[in-house]
Amino acid sequence: MNINETLDRILPTVARPARYTGGEWNSVVKEWGACEVRWALAFPDTYEIGMSNLGLAILYDILNRQEGVLAERVYAPWVDMEQAMRAAGLHLIRLATPTTDAKRLPQVVDGASGFLYYVSVAGITGKQQAALDSIDAAVRHLKSGTDLPIAVGFGVRTPEQAGAIGRVADGVVVGSAIVEIVGTHGSHAAPFVEEYVASLRAALEARETAR
Repeated sequence: MNINETLDRILPTVARPARYTGGEWNSVVKEWGACEVRWALAFPDTYEIGMSNLGLAILYDILNRQEGVLAERVYAPWVDMEQAMRAAGLHLIRLATPTTDAKRLPQVVDGASGFLYYVSVAGITGKQQAALDSIDAAVRHLKSGTDLPIAVGFGVRTPEQAGAIGRVADGVVVGSAIVEIVGTHGSHAAPFVEEYVASLRAALEARETAR
């Protein structure tokens, strides 16, 4: 599937296609292949809400000021775009949380595709960490309601944590720990991020070998 051709086909069918095309005033355009570190700053609401969020704007500016780092913004699609994406076979990633009970789970997985993202702690991301036992139970609960792969995120900071979670889940999502590395090293962050991500990958590969 060519994503550009798909978007060219579906964007004329939705209201306010400019929500999805970029090109805003002061937006930053970098060569994708020239950047070693690439970010997708995902805001869990529509374009009009996310574009006015000061925190998102600050992160976008800080990251794009770094050499070798690229940051793009992504927002939740409006209802018509969601329908068009489904019809075109584009994946829509749903989130589950520790409060997703048996009654709520069917509503979460209904229409989900690609994978299901389990937010392992309640509240905001950062240094909070969920106990592995609770993650294990949650992943088993989610797998009882869907055949989609389960990726676990929030509070994952060390290779040991990533490896342990990887033994029960299909994927691991890391965010805040990388943001801290960028904040510490600024324009020199790329090799430190690369080293950190490599350590996570090694832990996950060791998990696969142990299976």
